[in-house]
Amino acid sequence: MPEKENSRKVVGSNNDRFLVHHSDSPTAVLVSPLLSRDNYGTWIHAMTMVLRTKNKIGFVDESIEQPKDFEELHQWERCNDLVGSWILNSIGSKIHESILYAETVREISLDLCDRFIQTNALKIYQLKQSIAKTKRETHPTYFTKMKVQWDERSSICTV
Repeated sequence: MPEKENSRKVVGSNNDRFLVHHSDSPTAVLVSPLLSRDNYGTWIHAMTMVLRTKNKIGFVDESIEQPKDFEELHQWERCNDLVGSWILNSIGSKIHESILYAETVREISLDLCDRFIQTNALKIYQLKQSIAKTKRETHPTYFTKMKVQWDERSSICTV
């Protein structure tokens, strides 16, 4: 008799949204340099990549909703606090104080985005000016410089 395929998610598997690996320390600094008022675009891009690899981006974009079931709620809170700790450890101390008491990672994410979108409007303008002023050179770094500027411009506030 053929075996039935088990489509249930196995707790502790790599697909488990609440999986916390033994190396997932709440004191880890996941991205460098730390978030400052000048680097939000590159910081959020790097943080998004890291959280995707750890299967935790859903706490930022709310695709992993807060469950009503008590046991799942406990697991959700543990993971939410872990991701919040990673974010707090990856930002500068002046910013750290202002988001320390947020209840969820989503609140932290929205706060940072709202705060830095204003700074990024100026950054986008400066990048556009820099791109417009950059002259095509035969130097090999010209295309690299242009790509970095365009990538930085397009990555601002993506989450």
